[in-house]
This record gives sequence, structure tokens and C-alpha cells, in this order.
Amino acid sequence: MPHTRKEMLSWAKDVWEKITGHKEEEVGYHGWAARDKNGNLNFFVARPSKEYDLGWWTVDEWPCRKIKILNDKYPFIKWEDDEAIECELICHLKV
Repeated sequence: MPHTRKEMLSWAKDVWEKITGHKEEEVGYHGWAARDKNGNLNFFVARPSKEYDLGWWTVDEWPCRKIKILNDKYPFIKWEDDEAIECELICHLKV
């Protein structure tokens, strides 16, 4: 049985790989991407709508759940767009 934190993590990784056959797990989230007026790119879990010059909001949820994405990614998504882009956010969870 492992005794130190480092040994425990190594043991847990080995067990995970034996059980799943993977070193990492992939999780996907369906949603929409839209850029706000300040240039920030956001991922929304519900379809947002653009409210005049106020920003992007979701009517299905309050408060609006969103994740900020690196600003320099996907320059084709612009504040001027009328609709958010439907997409899937993929997360790689490393063990």
C-alpha cells in the first residue's frame, strides 16, 4: 500500500489506467460561443441572445452560466454577430 502522497497518486493513476484503459478522460459539453463587446469569448451552456448593446444573455437560466475562453482564439467569432455559434467544449481530464 502507498505511504506518501506521491506514491498514492502514482498508485491511483495505475489503477485508473487498468480500469479504464485510458490515461485521461474526455468530457464534452454542448453549448454556444459568443464574443462580448469587450472582446471576451464566452461559452454558454444555454443558447444566449444578444440584448442590444448590453451583451449576451440566456433566458433559460438565471444567473447566466458561462465560461470565459482565451480571447485570441477563434477570431471569426465577433461581437457584431447576430447569433451565437453552436459548438461543443471538450475537456481533457488528466489523472
